[in-house]
Amino acid sequence: MSEWLSELGKRLVVGRKRDGRCVYDAQAKRDLILACREPGMSIARIARECGINANQLSAWIRRQRQ
Repeated sequence: MSEWLSELGKRLVVGRKRDGRCVYDAQAKRDLILACREPGMSIARIARECGINANQLSAWIRRQRQ
Protein backbone atom coordinates (compact mmCIF):
# COMPACT_ATOMS: atom_id res chain seq x y z
CA MET A 1 0.00 0.00 0.00
CA SER A 2 2.85 2.37 0.75
CA GLU A 3 4.29 1.98 -2.75
CA TRP A 4 0.88 2.75 -4.24
CA LEU A 5 0.58 5.92 -2.15
CA SER A 6 4.05 7.15 -3.05
CA GLU A 7 3.34 6.52 -6.74
CA LEU A 8 0.08 8.43 -6.38
CA GLY A 9 2.00 11.26 -4.74
CA LYS A 10 4.38 11.43 -7.70
CA ARG A 11 1.57 11.95 -10.19
CA LEU A 12 -0.40 14.31 -7.93
CA VAL A 13 1.47 17.53 -8.70
CA VAL A 14 1.38 18.28 -12.42
CA GLY A 15 2.72 21.83 -12.36
CA ARG A 16 3.16 25.08 -10.50
CA LYS A 17 1.54 28.47 -10.82
CA ARG A 18 3.55 31.68 -11.06
CA ASP A 19 3.10 32.33 -7.35
CA GLY A 20 4.49 28.89 -6.44
CA ARG A 21 1.23 27.10 -5.67
CA CYS A 22 0.85 23.57 -6.98
CA VAL A 23 -1.50 22.45 -9.73
CA TYR A 24 -2.93 19.02 -8.91
CA ASP A 25 -4.14 16.21 -11.17
CA ALA A 26 -7.90 15.79 -10.73
CA GLN A 27 -7.85 11.99 -11.04
CA ALA A 28 -5.06 11.68 -8.47
CA LYS A 29 -7.04 13.88 -6.06
CA ARG A 30 -10.08 11.60 -6.46
CA ASP A 31 -7.93 8.54 -5.84
CA LEU A 32 -6.57 10.09 -2.63
CA ILE A 33 -10.06 10.92 -1.39
CA LEU A 34 -11.20 7.36 -2.06
CA ALA A 35 -8.13 6.00 -0.28
CA CYS A 36 -9.06 8.03 2.82
CA ARG A 37 -12.44 6.27 2.93
CA GLU A 38 -10.84 2.83 3.24
CA PRO A 39 -11.11 1.29 6.72
CA GLY A 40 -8.01 1.79 8.84
CA MET A 41 -6.53 4.55 6.67
CA SER A 42 -5.47 7.81 8.27
CA ILE A 43 -5.67 11.16 6.50
CA ALA A 44 -2.42 12.21 8.14
CA ARG A 45 -0.62 9.06 7.03
CA ILE A 46 -1.87 9.30 3.47
CA ALA A 47 -0.89 12.97 3.26
CA ARG A 48 2.57 12.22 4.66
CA GLU A 49 3.12 9.38 2.19
CA CYS A 50 2.09 11.60 -0.74
CA GLY A 51 4.04 14.65 0.40
CA ILE A 52 1.12 17.01 0.88
CA ASN A 53 -0.34 18.83 3.87
CA ALA A 54 -2.99 16.91 5.83
CA ASN A 55 -5.11 20.05 6.08
CA GLN A 56 -5.13 20.33 2.29
CA LEU A 57 -6.28 16.73 1.95
CA SER A 58 -8.99 17.30 4.59
CA ALA A 59 -10.23 20.33 2.64
CA TRP A 60 -10.46 18.25 -0.55
CA ILE A 61 -12.49 15.63 1.32
CA ARG A 62 -14.86 18.27 2.74
CA ARG A 63 -15.38 19.86 -0.69
CA GLN A 64 -16.05 16.47 -2.26
CA ARG A 65 -18.74 15.69 0.32
CA GLN A 66 -20.65 18.90 -0.48
